Amino acid sequence: MHEHGGAAVVSAVGLLLLAGLCGYPALQLLPRRRPWPVWRTLSWSAGLLRAVPARHARRVSRVLRSSPARLAGHPVTALVLNAGGLWLLYATPLYARVGGHPLVHAHVFLAGCLLTFALVGPDPAPHRAAWETRAVVLVAFLAAHGVLAKFLYAHPPLGVPVGEARSGAQLMYYAGDAVDIVLLVMLFLPVYRRRRRVFRHIRRVATEHGYRHEP
Repeated sequence: MHEHGGAAVVSAVGLLLLAGLCGYPALQLLPRRRPWPVWRTLSWSAGLLRAVPARHARRVSRVLRSSPARLAGHPVTALVLNAGGLWLLYATPLYARVGGHPLVHAHVFLAGCLLTFALVGPDPAPHRAAWETRAVVLVAFLAAHGVLAKFLYAHPPLGVPVGEARSGAQLMYYAGDAVDIVLLVMLFLPVYRRRRRVFRHIRRVATEHGYRHEP
């Protein structure tokens, strides 16, 4: 028991030291007015979860494999939280009440991260939806996002000047297209790689058996 407790303490201290290696240089840059991207610190800290003791990692794994986590990580749930949340925020009077609240920005950011992970996340997931399901959800998201941008261009949110609303709608539409292209490439790239490997295998087997491709 004492050995396990000592190992846990050593692991915790090690994680804190590693986190400090990233946090200290970031703090040193602040007086020089050289901002350090927050996402780098968050990514580094999140990566340290891979170094936790095995028993703690198993607890995290059980949580990720639970039914609530499966529901939260499903592409349809992520679609409702992302696209549905955007429609509820911008297409209703809700924006005039809570549009600038930090929790709203946090929801939009986290919902986007959840949708990206549910659709094209490169890390293994215990409840990864079928590729066909993810493809349909991605197409639905592209449509919902594009239609919302056009809707906001014609119907600005309550309390937002027409010029600002149209500029924001244009940014949402065209910047969204750039993000959509990245998502489409990430979704189809694994399929292309798998089919290329299958094709190479078939061609190698055919060559070994003396079959030749006739043009």
